[in-house]
Amino acid sequence: MKRDCQLNECPFARASSLCCRAAVLCAGGFAAGIPFENHPWITLIAPFLGFILCKWHLHGRACLQQALLLPSLFLCLGAFRAHACFVSAKADVGDLPPGVYWVRGSIASEPTLDSNRFRCELTVTEAGLGPDDLHRCSGKILISMPLKPNNTSFAFGQRLEAHGMLLPIEPNSNPAGFNPQRYYSYRHITRIMQSKNPESWKIIANPSWIGWIPQLALNARKNLQNSLDKLLPPFESSFLAGIMLGSRTQIPNSFQDDFAVTGSSHILAASGMNVGMVAAWLYLLSRFIPLPKRYFHRALLFALFFYTLVCGGSPSIVRADLMASLFLCAKLLDRDGDLPISVALSAFLILLFEPGSLYDIGFQLSYATVIPIIALQPTFEMISKSLASPATSRSNGMIRKGEMILAETALLTVAAQLGSLPLTILYFNQFSIVALGVNLLVVPTLAYLTGMGFIVWAISAIWLQLASILALFVLSPALLFLEGAVHAGASVPYASVFVSSPNGAWIFCYYIILALGIRMLNIRCEERTQDEKKARDSHSGNHADIAIGNSDPESSHSPPR
Repeated sequence: MKRDCQLNECPFARASSLCCRAAVLCAGGFAAGIPFENHPWITLIAPFLGFILCKWHLHGRACLQQALLLPSLFLCLGAFRAHACFVSAKADVGDLPPGVYWVRGSIASEPTLDSNRFRCELTVTEAGLGPDDLHRCSGKILISMPLKPNNTSFAFGQRLEAHGMLLPIEPNSNPAGFNPQRYYSYRHITRIMQSKNPESWKIIANPSWIGWIPQLALNARKNLQNSLDKLLPPFESSFLAGIMLGSRTQIPNSFQDDFAVTGSSHILAASGMNVGMVAAWLYLLSRFIPLPKRYFHRALLFALFFYTLVCGGSPSIVRADLMASLFLCAKLLDRDGDLPISVALSAFLILLFEPGSLYDIGFQLSYATVIPIIALQPTFEMISKSLASPATSRSNGMIRKGEMILAETALLTVAAQLGSLPLTILYFNQFSIVALGVNLLVVPTLAYLTGMGFIVWAISAIWLQLASILALFVLSPALLFLEGAVHAGASVPYASVFVSSPNGAWIFCYYIILALGIRMLNIRCEERTQDEKKARDSHSGNHADIAIGNSDPESSHSPPR
């Protein structure tokens, strides 16, 4: 009885609360400790103070003790892990003085084109003063090189050898206050390599210790891009490759600007939405394949992992793949999946292996959009049930399903926009007014193009002529519609408003207000759901009493005495 009273008094007692989960507390503390990489010893104060508070002021309150001790312990773990990765690293390429160097490494970001040059991040493994004087090295640099005349293809994950002038990144700021030197320093990139000679770089073969699965994924990516080039015109081919793989190398900058103005740049980035759509299409195809669920879940695990490698393994798509994998592993173990714990564990694993991902824009935007969506699940479920109920909708079945899809798309778009708004303003200094309307049009089309694109690609390996016909009548109209919707949204006057970069205090207050608003909205939805359940129970109870009364022969047929 005493334990029940304590749990009722504790604000962290509800199991449905996001902050009550141990995994969420651990992941949050680990992420908060990474910025203390230069002074990890300071974080030792946190568990000491937490232990004192738990010993003297919170004795017997297990929930509050957990909420204090777990984040403080993982705060120290995150600080020392980041210190081991960044500060204690030896032979870092960022410590080299300015000069001409040769480097080898793997492409760590999707290459971007600017006129006749390309730029990307390179994870350096070897560096030296000449091609025969390379030594093992670590760190990341920016590469800015001219394109070759034969337009050699390159992609995320490929090995590259380059030589040129290695210089510090200049602290040039735009009128909104964006400082590239400060931004890249957060990601521990302090050098940029530049050259004017197109022959100063080349793609090299992966070392023999690279597994056959990543190499197979890279070959599948090349094959998919080559197949799309054969089936579609150049612009539509590059556009569909951007939707399916997140590749932007061949998409014109003017068209990318239209996506940025309309708030739909996520379409051209491999993210969790792509993983969800691929999983949904595979679930749809599994209905036509007589395969037990257990074997299908295992096949789906491998398929999503392979798709993550094909897309390049950016932080956003790795997060989605880890979430889906944890959810499917729970299914294989005959347990119910838990989305908040899946999100927390995916963030913890990514930061454990690469603490610098915390400063990656893709990582920040990915979790800033998915956390509000998961937090608003009770609201989404209530609205979906109200739309699916025949008593609240006078439409027939097909129209009702269309209303549900439209409502869910609108709610997901609003939740994602609310979660990513401060970061979008901070990094891009834009606020799109037409984002909601444009996303309502393009997101359903995106799901269609993702699935049909892979189906047409599979058919092209067997019958190229049939795949060409399908691409002409199935893919091209949807791509033209998507292009027209984005261009029309970008043509609206004042579609995007320029906003200066906010400070950290403003962003912190915004997320606090957003969290409180989501919590209040969920409480109201829970109360409304409970009221409706009580009304249904009382209504069914009245019907049961009437039925019992009508079935009583003395009360229904016998005259009163």
